[in-house]
Amino acid sequence: MVSATKTDESAGSTYVDVNHEEPLVYWTKRLQVSALLLRQTVRIVGPRFKDVAAFLNQRRQC
Repeated sequence: MVSATKTDESAGSTYVDVNHEEPLVYWTKRLQVSALLLRQTVRIVGPRFKDVAAFLNQRRQC
């Protein structure tokens, strides 16, 4: 199960929840991406914030 921990202190153990509306809205705003792109990213790299952010940052640089 994916949790919706939003604290920055534990970014390595924070999980991006794309299965519920409220956390999905939070993460799309925080990461400045569409819900579709966020869901696709989580499907590719998993729900860990650290992995999601790294993937999106790498994608933006291309």
